[in-house]
Amino acid sequence: MKKQGFDDRIRQQRIARDRYKRRFRKLPSSKRTGGLLPSWRIGNSEVIAAPSKLELNSEYVRSVCLDFVSKVEDSLSNNRVYIDFSRLEEISAPVIVYLYARFEGLKEKYGGDYLRLHKLPRHKSARNHLCWSGLESLLRGNELVVDFNSKDVIPVFSGFDTRHDDIVTYVNAKVYDGEMPATDQWVMGDALSEAFNNVFQHAYPNYAEDKRKWWAICNVIDNQLFLSIYDDGIGIPNSILRPNSWIRKIYSLEHLMAIKKHSRKIKLAMQSGENRRDEEKHGQGSESFRQLIKENPEGELWVLSGKGMYINFQDQGKDVEDIAEFKRPLSGTLVQWNIKVGRSHA
Repeated sequence: MKKQGFDDRIRQQRIARDRYKRRFRKLPSSKRTGGLLPSWRIGNSEVIAAPSKLELNSEYVRSVCLDFVSKVEDSLSNNRVYIDFSRLEEISAPVIVYLYARFEGLKEKYGGDYLRLHKLPRHKSARNHLCWSGLESLLRGNELVVDFNSKDVIPVFSGFDTRHDDIVTYVNAKVYDGEMPATDQWVMGDALSEAFNNVFQHAYPNYAEDKRKWWAICNVIDNQLFLSIYDDGIGIPNSILRPNSWIRKIYSLEHLMAIKKHSRKIKLAMQSGENRRDEEKHGQGSESFRQLIKENPEGELWVLSGKGMYINFQDQGKDVEDIAEFKRPLSGTLVQWNIKVGRSHA
């Protein structure tokens, strides 16, 4: 059999690209802008194009995003897969964490060379997001070093235990130039510790400690610390039904089973969790991350788990809660919130 030369490979890539463009032109305009495009082959590998928008907070875009991840997962069982992000224009930090976790798991399952990056986004903002978050490094197979003492943006990091001290170190270096007041360090560390402990207590029941993995990304923009955490656990709608769940001390199993919508279960868990913390008084002066969000005029909390989404934000001094229900479930739980930094809690 004749060995394929360089010119033959280039010709094969051009034929595949032209075939892809012809199929793309036949698609409806709505599918061109946001939908999932057909994949194409280069040799023995399959190239999957990411959609122009990757989000999880609206029905259609969420469905496209989950279809994209499912297509990558299904294709890896038979082929090497290259991901083409060239059309990507919009992607949020929570979705980056979610994709990082899913792709890292796939690379561990099938081998690092079976899932690779084909092209970065042409759109500058989307390209920068993939680069600074570490998603580009993951797909290229490059080692990612996280330095919490740096003033640069922190890429995705993961672990099996709480890393609240590392995030406080990052905020201290980036916002306070190493002179963060002890009171601020304590309050922020307490809130961050609570956020991570929620993963250990509720996401992975009966799991060994080295299996309770989470992924996170944080960044400081102006005077706001944004944190996104994802776990691939059982999800909030399932965790509140467990016999040893603290919410079962408040509501009967029959009452919880009667609540069909995942979004209502998440809202109930958020409200009950806040009341529970207020009753237990975890240390004098202790403030949960929920309280810090409420004290922040720009504070927002987003929780996505299963088919539900819960949002909590401030509107002209009023505490507002909202929920949404989707058709497609999200594996695990994805949380994003932001708190104000650069002030004293004394």
